[in-house]
Amino acid sequence: MIKTAIGDALMSFGWMFTASTLGIATAVVAEYFGVDEESKLIHAIFTGIIMVHIVFCEGMTVALGGASFNPTANAAMYAAGIGDDTLLSMAVRFPAQVIYT
Repeated sequence: MIKTAIGDALMSFGWMFTASTLGIATAVVAEYFGVDEESKLIHAIFTGIIMVHIVFCEGMTVALGGASFNPTANAAMYAAGIGDDTLLSMAVRFPAQVIYT
């Protein structure tokens, strides 16, 4: 349970740290491909960067043994009775997830 909470804290920190760079990454990729910032293609570039970000973070959650960066997903799964979480594990994991948000 503590190992998962530490993984949750690491994932939450990583998610917030990298999410703050998505706008800059979009501008860099758009400039590389010569896309004007007023173009509608900028939305496709941003969507692609978000997709890569989510896929990368999901891979990291698997590598960290089921850690999560999204406390809402854990609460919803617990309320639905899906997963291994107990009320005690939720009480330990939730603060670790929200500390960096």
